[in-house]
Amino acid sequence: MGKYHFIAIGGIGMSGLAKYLLEDGHSVTGSDIQDSKYIDALRKLGADVYIGHKEENLPEDADAVIVSTAIKESNPELIKAKNLGLKIYHRSDLLKEIAESAQSSKKCFIGFAGTHGKTTTSGMASYVLEKANLKPSFVVGGIVPELNTNAQHKDGNCFVAELDESDGTLIKYHPDILVINNLEEDHLDFYKNGMSDIIKVFNSAIEEYQSYGISSNDNLKYVYYNGSIADWCNIKFAGAFIIYSLYNPSKMDYFYVADKNGDVDYNNKKYSRVLDLVIPEGVTKINNYAFSTFKFLNSVSLPSTLQEIGDYCFSDCTGIKEINIPGNVKKLGNGTFSDCTGIEEITLPNTLNELGNNVFSGCTNLVTANIPTVLESISGGLFRDCTSLTNITIPSGVTKIGASAFYNCESITSIEIPALVTEIGSNAFYGTSIKTITLPNVVTMGYGVFEQCKLLESIHIPGSLATLPNLTFKNCSKLKTVTFDTNHTASNDENGIYIKFTIGWEAFCCCTSLETITLPSYCEGINDSAFISCENLTTVNLPLKDTINQTYDLTIGKQAFASCVKLQSIVLPKGSHIIDELAFFNCYKLSYIVIPAGVEQIKANAFDGCYSLDKIYYELDEIDYAMIEIDPTNTALTDNKIY
Repeated sequence: MGKYHFIAIGGIGMSGLAKYLLEDGHSVTGSDIQDSKYIDALRKLGADVYIGHKEENLPEDADAVIVSTAIKESNPELIKAKNLGLKIYHRSDLLKEIAESAQSSKKCFIGFAGTHGKTTTSGMASYVLEKANLKPSFVVGGIVPELNTNAQHKDGNCFVAELDESDGTLIKYHPDILVINNLEEDHLDFYKNGMSDIIKVFNSAIEEYQSYGISSNDNLKYVYYNGSIADWCNIKFAGAFIIYSLYNPSKMDYFYVADKNGDVDYNNKKYSRVLDLVIPEGVTKINNYAFSTFKFLNSVSLPSTLQEIGDYCFSDCTGIKEINIPGNVKKLGNGTFSDCTGIEEITLPNTLNELGNNVFSGCTNLVTANIPTVLESISGGLFRDCTSLTNITIPSGVTKIGASAFYNCESITSIEIPALVTEIGSNAFYGTSIKTITLPNVVTMGYGVFEQCKLLESIHIPGSLATLPNLTFKNCSKLKTVTFDTNHTASNDENGIYIKFTIGWEAFCCCTSLETITLPSYCEGINDSAFISCENLTTVNLPLKDTINQTYDLTIGKQAFASCVKLQSIVLPKGSHIIDELAFFNCYKLSYIVIPAGVEQIKANAFDGCYSLDKIYYELDEIDYAMIEIDPTNTALTDNKIY
């Protein structure tokens, strides 16, 4: 909750804003030149109010300072706020923030404007809504006699506010329903040109209101409303009718906009109240962002003629529970149904041959879905964060699984990767609950493909895999069995260049159930932190070779086996090796190590914390050969090679 400080909190307008914030759970402080009944009411709600304007009144940890047009630059509290770099809001900015917060919570924002009668009409509306048991929230410019207050915060679906035009701030607001009572010359200290300036401000407010209703795109020809066609010019205030349908659903069956070609082209409207959507037969395409963030949308009917749904078309439509995609649809754009948290089941037609990224990302209640059998590639983030999605079948014709395709799908317990898959993107199965998996003929993988798969117990690495990427099995805390193919069939890339198979950095980091691992003979590098904190790892079988291949250069990277506290022995294979800094840091049970001929360099503190091996650093001529064995032909281990 925020902390707000009001300068001149005792006025009818400022006290209403303060009361609203207090009832919404925020902390409020303030000051004024004298006490009043409004201040007394605020104190009873928990506000700290001071009499007199002093800089010490302002808490230094205030999130925002609220002022009105009447507050002068010389006010000591305002000066202090500026010196502290605090946010300073005009009261109209705070009202705008409150209104937008209400709208984002699915409240209908009803604004009352005009020269006269704003307080009366906004108060009347608040009273009627309260007596109708709709539990409205409101901030008005006077005490509503029957309610004995000028503001309240409740959990109903309406927010009523009086919108002041005296200083031109009327244009800041974007109400769902705008009521303009009347216009007359007033506040001429601000409106220097009289009525012409007043009309300009109100015209701007109306245009701003309309832009939050239906965009008057030149291509639009028809507006369909309750099954009838109306000219565009006659329905510019359609937003008000839509709001009305919120409280009278029977008054509205469906609502959509189509251009002269029959294609839906609806601009994104953040607070649309459309309840049910029927798109007519003949429509072939729904454009990008068409109905994005229509949070009140409950049902959608798509025509059989539909072939393409654009990017983020229905994203964040949290009210949709089900949607049937017609059989002629061939393409879904990026994020088409992302964050539609109400959808539980989806069936994709087999005509669908193009899926954008993140199509169902964030559909946290999606339980059942299918992947069309005609697809050869699963797009990136397709089911990202679909935490309720259970087991799913990947079609046999798929050759590529995109990055984060099943990221954080924690309810997936098993999945089979088809034989044709050769590429898996980064984080593809991150955080799933799979227990075992086979990688048939995979050639390339991105980083962290199985990271955080905390139930994964076993994995077989095929010889087709070019290299084991970074973070592949990080935090797979139950991984106990890892096997490798004997032969490396991916020894050359498509250009004939030799591929060095290595274990990526943090590839097995924190695999706390891993006890034994045998690396294949074609492994030529163990990168930084590859096995760090594998606290139960006791045996590491490194690739041993009878002869030294001149291209073979096994490097054990920084902290490669750091904190493998149960590791007892290790035999380095023949070859030209480098043991990097802190490679075996804190392996305090390591009691036996074989360093053969060919070791080029042992870097700083490589065995730091290996208490049984301390002498390697300090007394080379007194090495305990029961603890460390050096090939007698090795001439590299001299004083200048141990750092």
